[in-house]
Amino acid sequence: MHDMPTLHDAIITIIAFAGGWIGVVFELMELSHTPSTKRPKTFKDPYYKLRFFGLPFIAATLGLLYQLSNFNLTPVVAFNIGVSAPLIIKSFIRSGVNLDLDPKTE
Repeated sequence: MHDMPTLHDAIITIIAFAGGWIGVVFELMELSHTPSTKRPKTFKDPYYKLRFFGLPFIAATLGLLYQLSNFNLTPVVAFNIGVSAPLIIKSFIRSGVNLDLDPKTE
């Protein structure tokens, strides 16, 4: 286990952030195929601003957590984690997954 994050850890975190950001940008690029009358407000809506900036930070955090857990990520894997993290989070939210970590025994 690491005592302090190293430069390599920081680089992996930045790469995971970039992967998360590119995933969000691709999603916004898909909106260009939607007629302007049916498009969401995107940057006029605080929710979209939060998603645009928040999801890449979550991806970076996940990449750093993997790295600090001695997974020794390569840049390609860190980028893949970054791209995947927002998609996984959105699928959890859409599916209504119960994230109760304290299950009650009967």
